[in-house]
Amino acid sequence: FPEKWRWVLWLNPMTAPVTGYQAILLQGDWPALSVWVVTGIWTLLLALALGVVVPRCRDQLVDWL
Repeated sequence: FPEKWRWVLWLNPMTAPVTGYQAILLQGDWPALSVWVVTGIWTLLLALALGVVVPRCRDQLVDWL
């Protein structure tokens, strides 16, 4: 992937966990701190989004499932 556009990859929430798994399984090393930070940020953002969406849709969740 071109270095100029590499930042776009980090907009995908799965990039950090996959990069972390690659570091552990393929390189035999711990992931870089940036991978941990991005994973934590995405986890926090998704948890906050669920905290907003689930209470609003609680009545309809049973029908959707």
